[in-house]
Amino acid sequence: MTKNVDVQALYKRRTKLEAVAKDNSGASAAERTKAKQAIAVIRIQLGEIPPDVEAWNADVERGRKLLAIAGKSQWELGELAASVGKKYGEGNLAKFAKEIKCPLRTLENCRATWRAWFGNDEIPRQRGISDYSKFPVAYETAAALNAYDKRWEYISKHPNETREDVRIFMRGLNKPLSPAKNPNTGKLVKQVIKQIDNLIRPRLVELLSEVQTRELEPEEQKDLTAAFARLRDKIDKLQSGQVIKFKPKRSVK
Repeated sequence: MTKNVDVQALYKRRTKLEAVAKDNSGASAAERTKAKQAIAVIRIQLGEIPPDVEAWNADVERGRKLLAIAGKSQWELGELAASVGKKYGEGNLAKFAKEIKCPLRTLENCRATWRAWFGNDEIPRQRGISDYSKFPVAYETAAALNAYDKRWEYISKHPNETREDVRIFMRGLNKPLSPAKNPNTGKLVKQVIKQIDNLIRPRLVELLSEVQTRELEPEEQKDLTAAFARLRDKIDKLQSGQVIKFKPKRSVK
């Protein structure tokens, strides 16, 4: 927004101009056109749209048309969103989403999917994909593979996969390796044993020895017994292969 601009005055002037621009009976065509041009100037001053008004309006019009084609224009919408960032700056994508009446998250998702698959246009060309209609899988399936670095190889081998199929596959990639398949299991176990032998057990014995020299109150004895019971329970679960979680104590400020 231009510095030292009287924002309220601009809004008032725009309201008057908008009335003229919509007055098909009282205002001439030339007056309506002039009012629309003046409104565009005010919107630039208010920071609502970029200075390149004609290009911006053309892109907005195209975006609205693409949104009207429900469920069939995500690739084109993603390409348009990517071009908006290049032409007018990334910060204007939210303004663009508002102009075309599209949720910003939807626009960002379409852009992310387009960039993942067509950001490097050499790959689609090599695979004979000259336009989006020739893409081998549905858009939703492709979007589910955005984060997979071998996505092109995947759709070549599995052209009939659905979005749910891909989601199951991606969840499988994120699962931790089982102990039998993890080559570092032995090393990890040795580290745990070392911690128990060198740090935890000696310190625990030292503290217990000191406790035994003192006379505990019944409530203190109860708390200590309960703590040992919790520790024993966690060790039993660990030995049986169950997943255990230790909740860290909140620091007292």
